[in-house]
Amino acid sequence: MKFHLIVMASGAGRRFGGNKLLVTYQGKALYLHAIDKLQALAGKREDIGTFIVVTRHEEIIEELKRRGIDYKRNDQSDKGITASIHIGINAASEPEPEDAYVFFVADQPGLTTESVDGLLDFYKIAGKGMACTIAE
Repeated sequence: MKFHLIVMASGAGRRFGGNKLLVTYQGKALYLHAIDKLQALAGKREDIGTFIVVTRHEEIIEELKRRGIDYKRNDQSDKGITASIHIGINAASEPEPEDAYVFFVADQPGLTTESVDGLLDFYKIAGKGMACTIAE
């Protein structure tokens, strides 16, 4: 079983009034907090099949290229989050029927590698076909 980690970073930030993903938070762009943690986790776990970011933002694409992170452009973000989900699933590298897709929104600076690591481990042993994290 492989996990396909898909970061969705295509939102317009209408309620925020602009692209909140580019706002600096604790010294770096908001979206980089989740990206950095997930990239570290993907490098640590052998059961990660895909780590990809789906975005429409050129500034994010340029940074992902610089870091060597896979991405897919979402030119259909006006259709909502399902466009990012479809693009991410279609980008998964050699998926098998038993594989799992794990979706993240890019505006989660509090995400920890430990919480994602635990979620993936729990998913494997639970055998339920679906899992989520819960904030305390």
